[in-house]
Amino acid sequence: ADARHKKGGIAFLVAKSFPGTLNLLHADRGGRYLLLKGHLQGLNFYLLGVYGPNVPDSGFWSSLTTLCSSYQDHPFLVLGDFNTVVDASVDRSSALPASSRDGRDLPAFLDAIELVDAWRLLHPTERDYTHTSRAHGTHSRIDYVLTSPSLFSAVEAVEH
Repeated sequence: ADARHKKGGIAFLVAKSFPGTLNLLHADRGGRYLLLKGHLQGLNFYLLGVYGPNVPDSGFWSSLTTLCSSYQDHPFLVLGDFNTVVDASVDRSSALPASSRDGRDLPAFLDAIELVDAWRLLHPTERDYTHTSRAHGTHSRIDYVLTSPSLFSAVEAVEH
């Protein structure tokens, strides 16, 4: 986290009884993401926690894509508060004008790392929101659980 400005930050809380292992690979200096390598029930995977910027920042998404691209030997589980939507037509209560700050950065990240939106796959037509904007009078789904397709078969439920 950014201690000087008292903002940002991400953490994972892991129970002592967790039967696998997690090792830190990379921690963003700004507190925006943590990348861990995990092992559980014979499976190696990467766990990425994200606290996305709440202003447009293509540099953030580009850096994160570059980092994750260098770790493609195991599947990913990515979760967090992304502060943007994947698809405004289904992840927002009403569309904002074209000048909306939501762009193509998050969808491009999903494509580059080959991730799927686990909640959306389990709830293809449902609308559920995790953020309310009083300024815009909208509700948005900005919190996500994303997985590599090979991990999705192990997902039993995703709830907001």
